[in-house]
Amino acid sequence: MIRAIALLLLLWSTAAPALTVGSKRFAESHVLAEIAAQLLEREGFAVERAHGLGGSLIAWEALGAGDIDLYPAYTGTLARAVLKAPSLSGAALRERL
Repeated sequence: MIRAIALLLLLWSTAAPALTVGSKRFAESHVLAEIAAQLLEREGFAVERAHGLGGSLIAWEALGAGDIDLYPAYTGTLARAVLKAPSLSGAALRERL
């Protein structure tokens, strides 16, 4: 019995936490987030969903705070709304992100 409890505690302590997939407040964001969540689940990840967070800045802040692990976003929106640098090239944008 003690071995079984020890094994359960070991397995519980090493289990990866769930990934949280967020989305903004529009249908396409919800759909893309759900696709990502289902793909992750199919690969064996535990997934939580946080749909309808709000606009770009709210979703970005949730990502930075660790409240979510990913959310779908357009690079142009990230450049304009989050980084305030609409003229960044693809490579420069990836580097900043």
